Amino acid sequence: MRDSAEHTGQPSTDQYGVGKCVRNTTSGRQYPEAKGLRRSMYLVHIHLWASPACGRLPHTTATDIAGCTEDCDGLLHVSVHPEPEDRPVVGVYLRAASLAEAEAEAVRLWQLAQTALPSLVGWTLLRAEVPLLPQALPNPPPEPST
Repeated sequence: MRDSAEHTGQPSTDQYGVGKCVRNTTSGRQYPEAKGLRRSMYLVHIHLWASPACGRLPHTTATDIAGCTEDCDGLLHVSVHPEPEDRPVVGVYLRAASLAEAEAEAVRLWQLAQTALPSLVGWTLLRAEVPLLPQALPNPPPEPST
């Protein structure tokens, strides 16, 4: 599975001999070095729903999605939050030029995975969005008084 921790951190030229890249030790793919990178990393949550007849997502879902979507440029890591059982969340870490591009790429990634993996056929995509984290705001709102 691709993961940002798998990068060697050793710069090299890309397949066209242009620029410096960091090689992923697992897939062998190369990614632009962070210094000149115009794309940011995003965590996009893919919210799913299925009828009770579908049961739970298989425990191999994250690995399966990463394996069948290797051609998705910018995908770094996939994780699954299986609870609640009928509304799991698939988290994808990816690089994109904007938040909107990241969310659109996550939808495309889900569609590719759902087409390739029979275990995902009964699951419906509710939404794909970057979660807003209040602690990341420069001036978080005050705590409510009790």
